[in-house]
Amino acid sequence: MVRANFIGPDLTNGEKKQTACVALYVGLHLDGFGFLLSDGQIIEAIECHHPSIVAIYAPLSLPKGLCRLEESCPGQPLSPSKGRGCERDLSRHGTPCYYTIKRSIMKNVVYRAVTLKDEITTGGCWVIEVYPYAAKVQLFGGHIPGKEMPAGIVSLRGRLAAILPGDVQP
Repeated sequence: MVRANFIGPDLTNGEKKQTACVALYVGLHLDGFGFLLSDGQIIEAIECHHPSIVAIYAPLSLPKGLCRLEESCPGQPLSPSKGRGCERDLSRHGTPCYYTIKRSIMKNVVYRAVTLKDEITTGGCWVIEVYPYAAKVQLFGGHIPGKEMPAGIVSLRGRLAAILPGDVQP
């Protein structure tokens, strides 16, 4: 059985909107790319590819001191500053991000990611949180065109082709 190096779901707010998912093998060769709806389909894709690392594009934890992101949660963040330490670090280095706070617009994504992380870790692979925008800022600096826009896709493909092995087409 061939084992994927990485598999990465880009989680959405819920199972009604498709989650993009990609599997990469040795040499960063793309083996699978698709759109999945349910958490069950994400787990099946992970089981199919047997990755060493599952890289989830969503927060995988809450700020220390919080048990939920609801206003009714009696817990209080241990830090007087908002968000998680990693989010504050990103901001200090000039990379914007959404903070994981009680009034977060990403509550459902966070809950979904934490639940998936707990289910996946029983499969023997590492589960890590990734933030591709921060990586793009570190690699390419300055303003990065939006990934949703045709110009942004062309720009990203061209920049990646210059630094990655293989056949990334600009």
